[in-house]
Amino acid sequence: MMKLATITIALAAGWLAVPGMPNAQITPSTTAPASARPAQSIMFTGLEVPDIAKAQAFYVDAIGMRVALHLTPPGAAVAEVALNFSGDPASGETMLILLHRTTATADQNHSPGAKLVLRVADARAVVERVRKAGYTVGREVRQTARAGSLLGHVIDPNGVLVELVQF
Repeated sequence: MMKLATITIALAAGWLAVPGMPNAQITPSTTAPASARPAQSIMFTGLEVPDIAKAQAFYVDAIGMRVALHLTPPGAAVAEVALNFSGDPASGETMLILLHRTTATADQNHSPGAKLVLRVADARAVVERVRKAGYTVGREVRQTARAGSLLGHVIDPNGVLVELVQF
């Protein structure tokens, strides 16, 4: 069974509370007003990766996400970076946290059977960026019967299926 790191993040009034990093100041590119942020939502999902630099390059350079937070205090046993599409940790967007354990056991730092679904503005453009960056395109973008959406599949450097949906 895969175990994901437990991360406690509290966002309020531009301050971030991370164990080992008390009172760390965040400076988001834009901050959504409190009234625009959902009161309840999925805040993040974690993806254990064998090479955090390769995974970050895929999600930032090929998919188009931005780094929202670096969550790794000096000397930490787990390196973590939080990504979303705006780069703003206070936006209310669900964040993807890439994590790599520096002292991993054999069953850690991989995500077998994972599927990540991302809503994107232009699925064909993202698939083309992924292809040009040398990553695998699993399924070309096609029209679906579900709400007239476009759907394509790409594979991240760790074999994770990334479904791209455009409404």
